[in-house]
Amino acid sequence: MAKNALPVFKNFFANTFMKAFILNAIAVAVISALSIEIRSYLDTLGRDVKGGWNLTDFTKTVIVFSSAFMVAILVYLILYFTVGFGGGMLTTHKKVRSLTKPVRSI
Repeated sequence: MAKNALPVFKNFFANTFMKAFILNAIAVAVISALSIEIRSYLDTLGRDVKGGWNLTDFTKTVIVFSSAFMVAILVYLILYFTVGFGGGMLTTHKKVRSLTKPVRSI
């Protein structure tokens, strides 16, 4: 039987608070930095290009939001495939019968 090759780095699971915080901080930092750079690029594109794009602030916000969403999906997928980050966010298939009663963990 073939052994699963994923995640690439098997010794850096987010199984402690410190590792989980570090991995999440990496994800948030990359997403934030790329979103800021996209906004900066849109601002300079409107100024520097002759006849530039007349993008309103709302249009820039929509572009940055949608691109940040795509960057976030990409970053979390990369982290999932490299270090298995996000596997703990999965839930069981048990149905919750009541919203007021606490659910017992397995």
